[in-house]
Amino acid sequence: MHKLATLVSATIFALTFSAGAAFACPGHAEGGDKDKKEQSQPKKVASATFKVEGITCEGCAGKIKAALGGKEGIVAVVVKVADKRIAVDFDAEKLTVQKIAEMITALGYKASPEA
Repeated sequence: MHKLATLVSATIFALTFSAGAAFACPGHAEGGDKDKKEQSQPKKVASATFKVEGITCEGCAGKIKAALGGKEGIVAVVVKVADKRIAVDFDAEKLTVQKIAEMITALGYKASPEA
């Protein structure tokens, strides 16, 4: 029984390290991932809502989320089909409310910022 336990422990140890598992203390991730994440985080997050004409279904919502979500400076997008509204969190150092309205309008939906 002791040999079996030793074999199992050795196998687990070998699999853990041969699979490329890396152990590091917090703040010292291998490859500098922490630095990359900090650099890409927005410094000034703002929120805006838009009244949008032409949203009729979840397909429209998906199209808008996919298009805006891929743009630099966009942090989050929530589309409310029933209300015909879009809420956007964005990096205010990279985008303006007007620019986001133009991005939505370019997708084929008329967007107006709400106060």
